[in-house]
Amino acid sequence: MPSSDPRTPRRDDLRALLGARRDVHVYGLADLEEPFWSRSHWYRRGEAVIGDVGLTDDPDDRAVYAITVDAPDDTVDLWIEIDDRLPDRYFATGPIGFVDRLCQLGRTAPFRAPEQLKMALVDRAAVAHDEPPAPAGATVRSLTHHDLEAIDRLHRQRIDPGAYFSPSLLDDGPFVGVFQGDELLAMAGIHVCSVPAGVAAIGNVLVAPDHRGAGLGTVVTAGVCRELLALGIETVGLNVSADNAAALAVYHRLGFAVVHRFEEALLVRDRTADREA
Repeated sequence: MPSSDPRTPRRDDLRALLGARRDVHVYGLADLEEPFWSRSHWYRRGEAVIGDVGLTDDPDDRAVYAITVDAPDDTVDLWIEIDDRLPDRYFATGPIGFVDRLCQLGRTAPFRAPEQLKMALVDRAAVAHDEPPAPAGATVRSLTHHDLEAIDRLHRQRIDPGAYFSPSLLDDGPFVGVFQGDELLAMAGIHVCSVPAGVAAIGNVLVAPDHRGAGLGTVVTAGVCRELLALGIETVGLNVSADNAAALAVYHRLGFAVVHRFEEALLVRDRTADREA
């Protein structure tokens, strides 16, 4: 039996704990702000912290945040202990090895990503001063809700099955696109952005298949970074698959560095045993 029930931590305590490694906890720190905080549940024992985060008002749209630098084993032990309090289905990020441990408890992982890297912008010179040129005949500009049709067309061409975009993200932080006429060739934006917390995560970096290799990913990513820095964001991060060599080359060129490795997966509770019982 555990020595004590995992307590519900105060938000200020979580901010202090996660804030000690802002470069790693960009998503976690953003999750402590509204609208996420009021629809989330957090658990803590010592240095182990797990957040059951409500991504939207849909009660089934949840993610479990369990990224940790110093307490991977304790975090997974806490996770196993509170598993019965967590939703039947959620997207999870956590220490290397957590998926196998949770699957031993009766969870299944219908989607499991390759090893993931957290990167942080450590050298701002490239994005602040060296603006990549726009391709001949193309226009680089901010994206708005008026561009949703073009964004949808580009997203339908994506390769990554885990790519996530919601129109509401356009209200949360900057998005930049490269257009040729009415066609959106490339885009980049944010997954989370909190000016009060001073953190943002780059996301939704997409390039149309016929236009890859032309530097468009660099153009849009640099554009978003510049807009985030102009907003006063102190810590800019992103997640990327360890096997995505092309994206890693772009991010390294723009001044990002790897600060953490982790796993992510969609976890579903297997109710077969319950039905058989």
